Amino acid sequence: MADDDNFKNTAVTTNVELKVDKYYVKESEVGVGSGKHKIRSEDEIGAHSADVEHPDVIDNAIKDKSLRKLKPVQKK
Repeated sequence: MADDDNFKNTAVTTNVELKVDKYYVKESEVGVGSGKHKIRSEDEIGAHSADVEHPDVIDNAIKDKSLRKLKPVQKK
């Protein structure tokens, strides 16, 4: 869905790509000798919980300025 044209940046919505591969992508080597190949396995559903499971990802995105820190909404 991240690449879907329906999800655009607006005044209230900002799309960012979080760096979560180290948690949800695994690479393994199969084969023998020069016939070895790397296979990439992605847990695409697990990454939907990255903000809860790995809050450091959000903190790092704020630090590197790829994500702006949100301000609490004031109650009226």
